[in-house]
This record gives sequence, structure tokens and C-alpha cells, in this order.
Amino acid sequence: MATLTTSKSYGTVITLAAALLLSTSFHASSEGTVEYYKPANDIETAAQTMLEKHCARCHQDGKLVKREKPAKGFGDVIQLDQLVGNPDRVVPGTPDASKIFQVIVNGQMPKDVFEGESDKPAPTADEIEALRTWITKSAGECKVEAYEPKLLVKEIYDDLFSLPEHKRATTRYLSLANIMSSCATKEEMDVYSQGAIKLLNSLSTNSDVISIEEALVGEHKNLIRIDLLDLNWTPELWDYVVSGYPYGIDPVDSQHKALADITHTELPYVRADWFAFFASRPPLYEKILGMPLHFDELQASLQMNTMSNIKNRDVVRAGFKKSGVSRSNRLIERHTISTGHFWTSYDFAATKGTQNLLEFPLGPVGAFDSYDGHDYAFTQDGGESIYSLPNGFQAYYLNNTAGVYLEKGPTNIVQDPGRVDLAVTNGISCMGCHDQGMRNAADDVLEHVAKNKIFPSEVREIVKSLYPEKPELDKLIKQDGERFTSAMKRAGLNPGLKLNGDEMINALSNRYERDIDLKSAASEFGVTPEELGDNLNRSSDVGSSIAAQLVQGTVQRDIFEAEYGNLVESIIDASFIKPTNHDYSYASVKKAEVIEKYVDTFKLELYGNTPTAKMGSPTSFTVKTTKDCYLTLVDIDEAKTGKVLYPNKFEQDNFIKAGQEYVIPAQNATYEYTYETVGTETVIALCDITGHSLPKITHDFNAEAYTSLGRSIAVGQKLDVVKSSKKPGKKKNVDDIPLAATSDVARTAIKIEVH
Repeated sequence: MATLTTSKSYGTVITLAAALLLSTSFHASSEGTVEYYKPANDIETAAQTMLEKHCARCHQDGKLVKREKPAKGFGDVIQLDQLVGNPDRVVPGTPDASKIFQVIVNGQMPKDVFEGESDKPAPTADEIEALRTWITKSAGECKVEAYEPKLLVKEIYDDLFSLPEHKRATTRYLSLANIMSSCATKEEMDVYSQGAIKLLNSLSTNSDVISIEEALVGEHKNLIRIDLLDLNWTPELWDYVVSGYPYGIDPVDSQHKALADITHTELPYVRADWFAFFASRPPLYEKILGMPLHFDELQASLQMNTMSNIKNRDVVRAGFKKSGVSRSNRLIERHTISTGHFWTSYDFAATKGTQNLLEFPLGPVGAFDSYDGHDYAFTQDGGESIYSLPNGFQAYYLNNTAGVYLEKGPTNIVQDPGRVDLAVTNGISCMGCHDQGMRNAADDVLEHVAKNKIFPSEVREIVKSLYPEKPELDKLIKQDGERFTSAMKRAGLNPGLKLNGDEMINALSNRYERDIDLKSAASEFGVTPEELGDNLNRSSDVGSSIAAQLVQGTVQRDIFEAEYGNLVESIIDASFIKPTNHDYSYASVKKAEVIEKYVDTFKLELYGNTPTAKMGSPTSFTVKTTKDCYLTLVDIDEAKTGKVLYPNKFEQDNFIKAGQEYVIPAQNATYEYTYETVGTETVIALCDITGHSLPKITHDFNAEAYTSLGRSIAVGQKLDVVKSSKKPGKKKNVDDIPLAATSDVARTAIKIEVH
């Protein structure tokens, strides 16, 4: 437990605790089959049972209820080995820092229960305790193999010089080395390598496919070789794509210099997970494919004209009242182009008036005449298009009602439940939804209009010519789907391969989005976790801050990406290659994806300012929030004794402003925090936007400087405080202390090792 004094001391010693290394296993699905993790003991059984009962219906591929895709792209909730291999879900040994535990104990999940949409029961205190026990005691280990940058350069060098001389200048590489060295299994690597090859083919305007058998090279098959000519890319386009790369390093050796000289670029290779994240979405996606900024220009580039085809009735349509993407009725329409198919949709914000397809089945406006003085043309709000690339893979395009290109579809019209902001993002969202090409559709318009004599005979005849019977529609959709899957097979890819419900490109992109723990950070520098910790501790204040966060939990990708270049030279023998284009940094892309109305609680960050604490030496904490609020810090030791660290007698005003970092205690404070015993401390931060302190935590700073919570046991969605063993007969704050996040309270926690 922390001892709090009023004397100042500045001799803090920074050490780095041994990393908790994680084991991973693999659960890929192909053609809808899923292999589920088998618990190894009673602790795992209890945790998996709890997660299957309360979470699998929304978050487990193969066990979903009333949904086609896992919510928020999270589809492996009962795959315990996958959870402990993903720091974005579980921080082994620290349940209060693990997101999967936080959202349950905070009362955010199961979402359908807490929002009143389901009559299912909420998790019981015993079930939540089973999850806590598993995270605390059941973390596996794996050995992280350091994959040094010079070793990677040597593999690339050896492969490049194995090629004919005329091919070397246009050859580039994607690397999976950082993932391979971070405990990924062979099966996971297969998904990621296939995802990278699929993405490359989806960004090519060449008629030939890139084969995984020929592209996957290196001793460990962790490199993907690219000839820019095979993609119809120019060296200038490659340089633009990698101009924002934040992980470029020069090991300062002759082989790296030779690579740069021959390829005429400082960056002849980049990480495949980074590439998958950025090249699969705007602004790079449309830049690489050369997409125009208007739908009319897209048609011209493909030598087609949708309006002319409609007037000539040379299209195939299907209209339906509900779809998996559009929030209202939707119309899809097929055109033929030289490379195969061009499907476009007409999406609507509502189903009233001219936006009701069952009443206005013709259109768009201007395509057909009026009949009986009535215009049966619908008026759409935008559209999404899918078309065949020359190699048989698919490209995607979004536009508004005026035909102007959109990076994201408006969420009031179309939604992607797998994204944080629910927005259909051009490229990545479409790849995830159409993982095997075109999706089956069932038309509602033909039967309604063709037999309904309310419509003039001319309108009924036009509808019959545009909207085919189901067998013909199914045949065309199947034909176009087979064109796509055939292209994948020619490239050596398995069209149905997924990773826990995620399509392979999305799986690789999602890998990049994970928060960073010590193990994954080490793999991204090409060192062991122990080496990373030692070097961070000897580096700058930035290094100490990052080290503290990595030991106590995780670092967010945007923070790690921003600081990577500042740490390179203190960790490895290499110089940092600074990005020249910051338009597509991870922070800017993710900021654009967050819409506050869809965020369940506001965000609170917390980390101790040293990786570990030394008994008797001062320690401090840094906090940051996305909303103005009133901060409470609670410390709980191994004996479950709780104490409020902040506010206290010396700092009773606990209001903090959004976006600012606060160090507690501040350098000019008249008090300090020290730990008097060795062990593990859990520090919980809560920030309430409604008042100075949390309800039912009563401060009496005249009686004591720091509010004691007595013997405290975290159970369920609250902290039950019972009689303190140190003060027999006295109950202090015996009511339930609300240590859970709500719409008004944000919560997070970290673990501190005291030595």
C-alpha cells in the first residue's frame, strides 16, 4: 500500500520488470468452419463458459446470433489463447488493465443486456470473478525471438541479388518479420501472408495475378517480393505510398546502402501490417488505383455509361426493403464492362416518397418518361460500386447523390458494424463484406410491381425488363462471384480463409491496430523484451514514459507510432528515416474514424511515471482525459486494502481539463507517494463529469489526509467495502463504492510492481 508523506525526495530508481510473454494459437475459418479452443484446466473452463454465455452471441465467429459478422470486428471471444495473445483484449496478470474485463466490469457489456435490448441475464459476480481469476493466473508464455534489422536487410539483399539484374530496380518488399517474431503461429502467418497478397492483387491494374507461391520469399517465408511492373505501379507511386512510413530505419551497413542504390529509394521494404492498414483505405486506396473524384469520370475510365444502359434496359436490378449495409431500402444494379462486372447501388436515407422503391421502382430521374402524368423515378442519396479489375479481383467506389467520391458513406444511410464509427470506409469495409465476391440478393420489387395493376402497364413492363426472376439473378451473382474467387485461386489464395471471423485483409489490418505491449514493441524494434526494457530505461524521458506504460499495460498505436523515431537510435544500431508525408499517420486516420455519439464512455488514460516502483522512493502518475471531469485515484494492494490517493487533504480540487496531461503529485506538490511494502499494487483511475468526487466515497480531510476504503474486494460492477481489519468494529464507507464506468464516469487501471 502506498504511504503518503509531505516531504520531497527525487531519487527515483527506474527498473523494468520481466515481461509477461504470451502464447498464441490459431483459429482460422474456411468456408464457415471454426475450431474452438479447448480449455486446459478448471480456471480456463470457467472463464470460457462465462464468455460463451454472455459474449459469444455477438463476438464469436461460428456462434453469432441474429448477426452475420462479429460486432466491432471482434470475433474470437471464447478463443482464450487468442485473447492472451492480443494486448488489445487481455493484459495477462492484470485484469483491471485488460479491455475485455474493463467493458464487462464497467457495465458496458454485454451491450444488448445493458441497453435493454435483450432479456438475457447480466454476468453475475461469480462469473466476473472467474474471468478475473483467469486473466490473473492463466497467462501462457512464449519466447520472443529477436529478428534484428540487419538480418532482415540481409534476407532482402540475398533475394534481390538472386534476381536477374533488369528486375532489381523495380523490386520492393513487404515484411512480416515483426509479426513472426511476436509469437505468431504458422497458421496465423498463413492468414497474414495471404491477406497481403490479396491486397496487392486488389491494388493492381495488371491483367495477371501475383502468385503467393512466387511472391513469398526468405528463409522463414516472411517476405513478400513485389515487382512494381506486375502491379502497373511506377517507382514514383511506391515512393508516395511509403512517404508516410513511420518505421523506416537504416542499419547503416553496406547491404542496406546497396539496396537503396539499386532500387533508387530509401525504403525498398515496409511492414506488411502497416501497408495493409493504410493501402486498404483512403487516402491511399484511391490514390493507388487512380480513382477519379466523380462517378461520371469513373464510368468514362471504364468505357461505360450507366444512364445509357438503363435507358436501353441493358442492366439487371434487384431491390429490397432491408440489407446488411443500408439502413433503408436499397437497389443494386449490374452493368457489363470489358473486365467483367460493374455493380452499383442506389442507397436511401429513408423510405418515404420517392425514396420508396416499391412505389417508385424506375429511375434514376431522367431515365424514363412519366406515365399517366406520374413520374415513377426514385431519388437516391448516394451509391456504392463494385467492379472487376483486369486480373479478376475487385475495386470499390463510394459517391454521394451528386456523384462526388466519398471516403466514407454517411452513417445515416449505410453502416459497417465492424468499424468503430460504424462508417462504411471505401476499400477496407467493402473487402471485409465482399470477401468472396458478390453477395446473394433477393429482390422485392418485381413481384410487388409486376402483378399490381395500380401501376400503368408501361411501368410494369419496364420493371419486368429490369428486374429478372430469382434464378437469373442468382446465376449472374454466382457467375460474378466465381470470377472473383477464381482469381484468388489463381493467386494461390484460399477464398474462404478467415481469422476468427475476419476476412484476411481486415485481419492483417486489425493486427496493426492493436495496442502495443512489451512483447510486440520488442518485435517492432527487432530486439528481445529484456533488451528493449534495458535500453528504454537508459534513454530519454520519452523512453522512460513508454517503458512505464509497456510494463504496466499497453501503449496505444498512435502514441507508439509517434514516438518510434525518437527511440530508434537509443535501442538499436540504426538511424531513423523520417517520413515526409504526414497526411496519413495512424493518429489522423483513427481520429477521423471516431464519432463521439458511438463511443460508450469517454476516454481516460493512466500510467505510472516509472516502469516499476522502488519501495520507499517517490512515485507519480500521469492522467489524461477526453472530457473535462473530476478525477479520483484509488490504490488497492495485494491484501485488497483500498485507499484514495487523489483527491486528498493537500489537493482537494480534483478537476482536470480535457486533452491536458496531469502529473500527480505535481513537481511542486507538498506531498509525495511512496510504497512501504514489496508486491503488486493496482491503481484505478475514475473521472466523473458530474461532481467533485464519486458518490458514496465520503472524504473527511480534517480526520485523515487520505480517505481509507478499508479492506476492499473488487466484485462485479462495484467495489464492495467491508470492515477494515486494522480498525475492529468500525465500518467506513460500507456502502457500495461505484468503481465502474458509466455514461458520466470513465475508468481505467494499471498494475504497479513494487521492488
